[in-house]
This record gives sequence, C-alpha cells and structure tokens, in this order.
Amino acid sequence: MRTPKEVAAETKELEKLKSTLPEFTLFGDNNWKTINMQIDIINGNDDYENYVEADTEVEMAAYDAEQWLMGEIDSLTKEEF
Repeated sequence: MRTPKEVAAETKELEKLKSTLPEFTLFGDNNWKTINMQIDIINGNDDYENYVEADTEVEMAAYDAEQWLMGEIDSLTKEEF
C-alpha cells in the first residue's frame, strides 16, 4: 500500500498530465474522465470494483490505479515496458 506522501506525489503528476490535455476532444470525448477516476481511486474516494463492467479503456485505467495503489506498478503517468 502506498504512503500518503506517495499518493500526493502521484496525484500531482496526474494533475500535471491533465494540464497538458484539453478537457474535451474535437469529437466531444472527455480526456480527463479516466484521469479524474484514477485520482479518486488512489485517494480512496472510489474503487476499481465500480468499473469492472465499464468500457475497456475506463476499466483498464481503474485497474492500473488499483495496481499502483497496491505497489504493483511504479507510475500511472509514465509508460512501463
């Protein structure tokens, strides 16, 4: 489980990522939806289980947030290979 300091730092990185994207695409899709959801999950305001039946992109973003929270992945904002 992540420490409050780690959660705060990752939340800051996710907010920084949001600042690089327009909120909506030209087609009206919300670019920030999954980022906001990840922020909510890592801060304990939401849970991966609420997204199990969601569309694939949303479910995977929720799963990644849960995995980060459990220490299984290093970052939500950097690609891992």
